[in-house]
Amino acid sequence: MKKSKHALIRAQQRGILPSHLEIVMQFGTPMEKRDGAIEWRLLERDKKRLIQALDKADHKAILTSRDDCQTVITVYNWK
Repeated sequence: MKKSKHALIRAQQRGILPSHLEIVMQFGTPMEKRDGAIEWRLLERDKKRLIQALDKADHKAILTSRDDCQTVITVYNWK
């Protein structure tokens, strides 16, 4: 995700981490604004979906290549 210079400054000022942005974009609800922009919010129902996703991801492992960590070699349950 590309971030504007303004967004980077505001995120730092407000203590918003990159991981927070990823969570809101992945699990949040998009809402169209009057100016044509899209606002993403993490609503109560979105939090429930996030908790369910975390429960399902529990004890899962992903093995990636060392060079870029972008190539998934295999996945497995570790418990």
